[in-house]
Amino acid sequence: MSNIFKLKLTALGHPNPEGFNCEDEKEYRSVVLWLEDQKIRHYKIEEREGLRNIDSDQWKKAYDTYQNDLVSPVVKGLPNEQLNWLLCYAVRLEYADNVTKYENVKVDEPKKAAPNVVSSNPLDNLDFGSAAFKAGVERVCALAGVGPHLDPKFRLAAVAKILKTSPHPDLPRNEVLERCHWLIQHW
Repeated sequence: MSNIFKLKLTALGHPNPEGFNCEDEKEYRSVVLWLEDQKIRHYKIEEREGLRNIDSDQWKKAYDTYQNDLVSPVVKGLPNEQLNWLLCYAVRLEYADNVTKYENVKVDEPKKAAPNVVSSNPLDNLDFGSAAFKAGVERVCALAGVGPHLDPKFRLAAVAKILKTSPHPDLPRNEVLERCHWLIQHW
């Protein structure tokens, strides 16, 4: 969970997201105060006094009131759930305040080196959207007595079910079933 907190705190510009320990009560309280002071700003400055007294025995009561005032759905949840909601709320507010800044941001996706796999299975090279494939499905369905449907995958599933429950005695049952299941899974 702390990785999630670190990411959100970094996104919000927290001064020490790497060093944040959500299990340390004082740090937890400090982050809640930082979120209210810097990002959420639900209370007027003078109304934040209860949250500022992070060493006080009354802090928990002030925090519960704060969550109720924010209409938090996790008021009765665990502290980590409550903090996660506050962080998400702060991120939403940050985005709403700076929509134009964030709307054109593109995420750089790491390039994944795709392995070069050469398959000897002819089914791997099928084009499931081609007219030839659809015509083949049509012929198989006509032989099996499967009625029309817009989705060829649905029709192949019906053929597989028919073969499973009442296969023709002369057909190599397992091979046909395997091919139908493979086609359905890789559609």
